[in-house]
Amino acid sequence: MVTAKLAYPIDEAFQLISVSRTKGYQLIADGTLKTYRAGKRRLCSHAALVACQKAMEKAADGRKAA
Repeated sequence: MVTAKLAYPIDEAFQLISVSRTKGYQLIADGTLKTYRAGKRRLCSHAALVACQKAMEKAADGRKAA
């Protein structure tokens, strides 16, 4: 049985949504990708990845319609 993790290190999160480190940090800075700190580590929840992916899809659809 394959289950999703509840949280991912940010580098792994960037890979999962197929963005570069630079683009990933831009998504964090503009609030599209929510992260949190656990000690010294920055993590991203599975739910935040799903929300970010949906936001990126919505933004892409908006550009196609224009």
